[in-house]
Amino acid sequence: MILLAIELSSRDGSIALRDAAGSLHRRSVPPGGRSSEPLLPEIDALFAAAATDRRHLEAIAVSVGPGGFTGLRVATAAAKGIAEALGCRTVAVPSAVVAAESWRRGVDADPPPPLLVALQSKGRSAWLEALAFEQDRWRYRTAPALATPEELDDPQRSDATSGAHLLGDRFVPEALIAALRKRDPQLVGPIEPRFDAIACLRLAERAFATPCEADPVHEVDPLELTPCYPREPEAVSIWNLRHGDDG
Repeated sequence: MILLAIELSSRDGSIALRDAAGSLHRRSVPPGGRSSEPLLPEIDALFAAAATDRRHLEAIAVSVGPGGFTGLRVATAAAKGIAEALGCRTVAVPSAVVAAESWRRGVDADPPPPLLVALQSKGRSAWLEALAFEQDRWRYRTAPALATPEELDDPQRSDATSGAHLLGDRFVPEALIAALRKRDPQLVGPIEPRFDAIACLRLAERAFATPCEADPVHEVDPLELTPCYPREPEAVSIWNLRHGDDG
């Protein structure tokens, strides 16, 4: 399958392509390149480097968030446009699972330990996804949700944090980390997450090869490909604050 993957959920964006011969190709999308104008030429350059006609593209995988507001919008809009033009299939890949797979590829552990991925930190909360690698794929240990230190007292959620490594950037609230360590003194991390388009691509390939209802990665209709925003985007909040009911 000729498959394109788009990962723009973080500042270090990238795209990847699996060509008809099975080779992998990757290009970085420079920081700040979050409008459709830089992204589409980068995709064209990727196809040129792979000596692949983009008309032969069969599927597109998109890292859908949570992540940067503009990057996610551009990635999903570009994928929808390409899929509509070429009749491609589309796959929605949670960005936390991209981070988990990127991390798994760099560690020597089989199976890897369970992970907690903290994204979109703000105030005392963060979007928390508890993942375990079972039967050759990442699966949710509990449903993803915004979490506060107080909510970690929920026994169901605390059970899902045991034995885990924490992937999270420097913005993860200290109070949340402390609450996690209270539940599990052996918690490892936080470890800076990476979001790589090749990991996104491999996750989509796995979902195509062996579909599973429990897989967080799943094929969607292109029109249903939408970013995951756990909070109201800051740009929307500012607009509402300035304009109130007028807009």
